[in-house]
Amino acid sequence: MSTQVDVQLVSDGGLPLAPAKFEAAATRALGKILEQARIVAKNAAPGSLGGKNGGYGAVRVRIIHDGKVIIGILSATARNAEGLNFAYFVHEGTGLYGPGEKHYILPKRKKVLVFLKREYRHLPRPTTPEGWKEYRIKGYVVYARFSHGMHPQKFLEEGLAEARRIAKDVFNAEIPEITGVSI
Repeated sequence: MSTQVDVQLVSDGGLPLAPAKFEAAATRALGKILEQARIVAKNAAPGSLGGKNGGYGAVRVRIIHDGKVIIGILSATARNAEGLNFAYFVHEGTGLYGPGEKHYILPKRKKVLVFLKREYRHLPRPTTPEGWKEYRIKGYVVYARFSHGMHPQKFLEEGLAEARRIAKDVFNAEIPEITGVSI
């Protein structure tokens, strides 16, 4: 899951604007903006997704040059034990609160859903029936016939809001380095 910011390196007439200097300055400015956005998004990301408690720290920044456009990408990727990217589901929500068709989350293969209680979610998930039995005996699990899902937690959007807030100031700070004229 990613969100991207594009910087066009073309004037209104379609001619390149001071390619070498402008491209380097625009890249520097976009890097500074996205790094600040990454920090805000990482701090807003819940639990291990934001790297808290020794977690994944999955919010990343990438800058790509595509001809006359510089593309800055703010993304989040985190895989669970089954290999699914759960960052998308945290960001967009699930079940009744998620995108697309609104529906309850129901069990597919069993009669009930099994969750670790909130205070025990830091423990590793059992991978065997014996492991789940041990957790059940200790009282670490909750059973439910259905789930409403999870509300979206738009941490990348919080990062991009910060990027929008500081973008003009960062680009204005880079312009004197291109032209030699201070604004």
